[in-house]
Parts: sequence; C-alpha cells; structure tokens
Amino acid sequence: MVINEKALVTQMKNAYNSYGYTVAAQDDRMYLTNGFWLAEIDVDNVPDKILGMFGEHIRDVPKSGDAYKVTKGKDGAIVQKRILEEAMGTVKKMYERRDVAFEDAVPVVMQKTNLTYDGCRVWQAECTRDIFLIDPRYAAMIDKTKEVHKVGEGIYAEDDDSKLWILRVAKESDKTYLEHMEKISWVKE
Repeated sequence: MVINEKALVTQMKNAYNSYGYTVAAQDDRMYLTNGFWLAEIDVDNVPDKILGMFGEHIRDVPKSGDAYKVTKGKDGAIVQKRILEEAMGTVKKMYERRDVAFEDAVPVVMQKTNLTYDGCRVWQAECTRDIFLIDPRYAAMIDKTKEVHKVGEGIYAEDDDSKLWILRVAKESDKTYLEHMEKISWVKE
C-alpha cells in the first residue's frame, strides 16, 4: 500500500479533532478526505487501525453507497450522513486533475529532497525542477516515494491497493524564493 497507515490514522485523528473528515464507500473503494489530502483504498485492504477509527468515530464500517462527515463534538463524535454524489465531488476533482496532468505526456515525477523551508518539506520535479512545499505531516502519509507525480498544485501516488493525493501548501509569499530554488536541481536527474 502506498499509504502509510500510521500517518493516515494520525491525520484522521487530527481532522476529527478540528474540522472533520469525510469517508465514503463506492463499489469496491473507500475514500477518506479532509480537503488537504484524499486517500483511496481498496475495501478488501483497508488496514485494521483505520477500521478501528471508523468503529470509534462512526460506530460502523461504511458500506458501498454510504458517505459520512465526522467531527468531534463536546459529547463525542458528530456523524452527519451525506449524499454520496456530494461526498465524491473531491474525488471527481482529483481524478480530473490527474487526467489533465497525465494527458499526452509522461507524468512528472516528484522527489522528496532533504530540504525544508518555512516548516514544509521541499519536493522537486526531476525534469522541470518545479518546487512544491508539502506539510511534513501530510508527506508522512506517503509510504513509497519512488513514483510520486505532480498533479495540478499537488502530488499523487498510487499502487494496486491505494491512491493518495496531497495538495500543495506553498504560501503566496514563498513564490519568489521558490523561483530561485527552482534554478538549482536538488534531486538527481
């Protein structure tokens, strides 16, 4: 699985304690998102720790066609049943971005560098030198970093069992500095 199970559970807990996360099941896939990341996992391969989080937060495992928004309330979990189409909107947007990024071109491979800037991990495209700043908490969710691709303003990784999108988190004030950083290759080309 391309997703680091422990890091995903940590992000589910963080999202639960702040603005919440959405979980949806459609056909043989499970989708989890908080707006900064989107994880897609084959239902037969959902790790036990994540199933445990569903038990703790939802008191059930979502079945195909189910969608929930989960947040923490003062008396425990607040679970709002959502319309599947609405919940899958983020998934649809991410697939559209991936299709555009991969259209008629070899996907741009991103690599994690040893650099950090403004509290973020610096990722760079092998061939174009584009720089993305990724929150290290989200970058930790990627277990295998060899086939990470640039997709729109974020990065994307996949294998047979799972897919993970992480949105770019660079701030506007970083743009000039990043342009200078892009002049140097921080990864082996």
